[in-house]
Amino acid sequence: MDSDDSDTPRQWALRISRRPQRPTIDRLSQRIQHMEQRAGEAVLSLRGPVFGVDLGPALLGVVGVRAATLTRDDKVRVAGPDVLVEQACMARIAQAAASDEDAGLDAALYVLHELAHLPQGIGDYAVVQRLRAIDEGLVLDMDLAADHFAALVVAQIGWTELARLKDRQGRGLCNYPVGPDHAPAARLRKARRVVSLRADCLLRQRGLLASGAGYVSAAFGSERGLAVVEMGRGVSTLLACAELSPRAQAVLLGAADRAADVRAATARLDAVLYRLLPQLRRAA
Repeated sequence: MDSDDSDTPRQWALRISRRPQRPTIDRLSQRIQHMEQRAGEAVLSLRGPVFGVDLGPALLGVVGVRAATLTRDDKVRVAGPDVLVEQACMARIAQAAASDEDAGLDAALYVLHELAHLPQGIGDYAVVQRLRAIDEGLVLDMDLAADHFAALVVAQIGWTELARLKDRQGRGLCNYPVGPDHAPAARLRKARRVVSLRADCLLRQRGLLASGAGYVSAAFGSERGLAVVEMGRGVSTLLACAELSPRAQAVLLGAADRAADVRAATARLDAVLYRLLPQLRRAA
């Protein structure tokens, strides 16, 4: 649910133009075709419910994924034999990826995430907007569950390990940074999603979350504290609860802000999480 980016088309074009090694138009078209293929393989791999999500009824008769221009702010739409994905979203993913392999993974994760919103009841963007007005935290919970579903599906195919997929998901959110039109509650939701995915990734990289585990949700805000919880396995489990310094709080709250150097911003976030999560300190 990454469609609340505040960039105008011109701002987005200028920002993309500053990125190195941008694919040419022909190369971009080839990359999007590769993304369609990989996303299609991921969608067609579904043979039943995953993490409680059953897309079978929605995908009946689907044979592939195709980029298209959609209306009503739709990001994904099932139309006959095709899962249609908004062309601009696919282009954005293609431009941001460093390789065809990364672009294929990111496209599969994105399409599966958006498809998970259908059985969640929030496939319609107008519904998302109403839900955000009621409770941004609830939107975050549904996004993290959809992220986990998407990562599990791709991991089950065997393309790569779950930790790397969580890393790709977190980095992919850099394509939708906080903008000047985001309200404080929306900025916090986006920051919590980035931090949650990053903590999930780090814990998995060090074998501190089992393959059958749930997903990580990080809570923080105006008060100087951080709580990290494992969710999605029945009863939620507290993994960490820590007090934040002003500097650490600023890093967490700015996790979804636009960064000139994404790698440096990720390294700063990692350093904070290593200090705050005792499991990571012990495993270091």
